[in-house]
Amino acid sequence: MPTSYETRLGLPPAGPRKHVFNQGPYYTFNHIPFPGGRPRALYTDVDNVFGIRTVSADGAALLRYTFPTIPVHLARSVIDGRRFHPGGSARSRRIAYVPRRRPHDRDQLLHTLHARGVLDGWELVPIEGRTEDQVADLMRDAAIFLSFSERDGFGLPPAEAMACGCYVVGFTGGGGRDYFDAEYCTPVADGDLLAFARSVEEAVRRYDTDPDGLAKAGLLASERILGRYHADGLRDDLLDVYRPLLADRRNG
Repeated sequence: MPTSYETRLGLPPAGPRKHVFNQGPYYTFNHIPFPGGRPRALYTDVDNVFGIRTVSADGAALLRYTFPTIPVHLARSVIDGRRFHPGGSARSRRIAYVPRRRPHDRDQLLHTLHARGVLDGWELVPIEGRTEDQVADLMRDAAIFLSFSERDGFGLPPAEAMACGCYVVGFTGGGGRDYFDAEYCTPVADGDLLAFARSVEEAVRRYDTDPDGLAKAGLLASERILGRYHADGLRDDLLDVYRPLLADRRNG
């Protein structure tokens, strides 16, 4: 079922019971103007919606608050550890980022860092138009990854960067709160560009003065990400959702 309410779509048939996969809880009401009354939508059909599934504890909390009568289940995202994993070589003076997110914030941040000379001797690498293998290779080589996540259900790019051992600085985007931990990265309050700039400058300083410490933080990030976001864990999450339903069907 769709994540967002969509007024152009008719409601599904009333008979079948439904399970909604909402990958982006922050987009649930995107197509419904306010005010305008309570929308007609599948989420309000509580008799036939037996649950909502989402991809982060952050998103699950929002959905439980919004729809308190419907069970909300977590089905974790999966990071492909065969592709996204640390390399064995030293990190280059490269700062990687995904350019399609928050372009105005990105440009303001990079101009600020450039004006202070923070980026001198560093290569900025926008990640776009590349295959997954190329992205993974780039993240294994870059020392720092900038997260411009916004309204994310989970936020794959910073998680993949962490899996590759990058030191990640930036916005969690909401769903990234699940895995942004100050023990091995630097989360920045949403929209706080001054804190973002200061945090990048500090990461650059650490690269020069404590390269082993920065590298260890990246390896810890990789260990934590790959230790949780894997296919076996997703399988367990889905079994927790569907096993009771299958039991009810057999007993019925």
